[in-house]
Amino acid sequence: MKIIPNNELNRDAWDLLIATSQQGNFYALSWYLDIVSPGWSAIVEGTNQEYTFGIPLPVTRKWGFRILKQPLFCQQLGIYSITQPTQDVVAEIVNLITRKFNYIIKYSFSNFNTPRLLSGSLSENLNVVLNLNQPYDVLKSNYKRDRKYRLMQVLHSNVFTRESNSLEELICMFKENGEKKIYGGVSESAYEMLRRIFYETATRGLANLIYAKVPPDKIIAGALFIKFKNRITYMFNAGYSEFVKLNGRTLILDSVIRKYQNQPLLLDFECPGLKNISTFYRSFGGLDEIYLSLSQNHLPWPVKKIHAMRKKYYERDLYDKSARNGS
Repeated sequence: MKIIPNNELNRDAWDLLIATSQQGNFYALSWYLDIVSPGWSAIVEGTNQEYTFGIPLPVTRKWGFRILKQPLFCQQLGIYSITQPTQDVVAEIVNLITRKFNYIIKYSFSNFNTPRLLSGSLSENLNVVLNLNQPYDVLKSNYKRDRKYRLMQVLHSNVFTRESNSLEELICMFKENGEKKIYGGVSESAYEMLRRIFYETATRGLANLIYAKVPPDKIIAGALFIKFKNRITYMFNAGYSEFVKLNGRTLILDSVIRKYQNQPLLLDFECPGLKNISTFYRSFGGLDEIYLSLSQNHLPWPVKKIHAMRKKYYERDLYDKSARNGS
């Protein structure tokens, strides 16, 4: 096994590995990694014409050190292989990563890797998924009572859905209503990254952007889905707070479930792990899915001390703000 920079990879061979592997998701495709982590490297095994397995590494630099950091818009990476690697091989890979990178802010492995990982040294993360391989009536019967009630409300209202090829309204909604919930806000570079993701996925026929509207043509909520292999990922969503009681996102998600019913697909809610959000996703009949993350800090003592002080200050400031807001 060896770590090589992305510009030395055979990209066709890499993308073929990702597309045909059991663990394959769009996060690890070369063009996607170029957007979310331009300096990425990879651990590979095999010849330059055919890789038997690969591990993308989102490498960046901070304080003069090479570090690993899970990128934005990239929930899971990990080990991609044609055949399931043994637990010994997985342990060797994790050992190589921890030896090569003193500072790993967070590196998340695919849920497919979970059974082979020794979870004692890794932290658990929660995702929620829904198996769509049943008739719509069966899927709908598994909605929680409150979700059924809210769906009935929106179906008897004047709210409707439309597909779109314009991302800007979704970004505007998030800037107005979602961004303020994120400590420190969201940089413009993150929105530009999202625009590039939408352009590249739409160009490849992977993106589906849906808006919920009220007459005559007022957008109240929206969501971007990316379909790759057997997963439809609920990639990004937003809504105007004044219209939240119109249940636009409930209608959007129900329309996707209805559209892809009875197919061997998973609706991946890409859950951030927050209780209220995971409860919302479970209300559609979604089930929990665990994936594991690796972190470590073996930086020199002075750098580690400064980092710990900054983290403590950040957490105290966040607590103070929450207390002032009564949250």
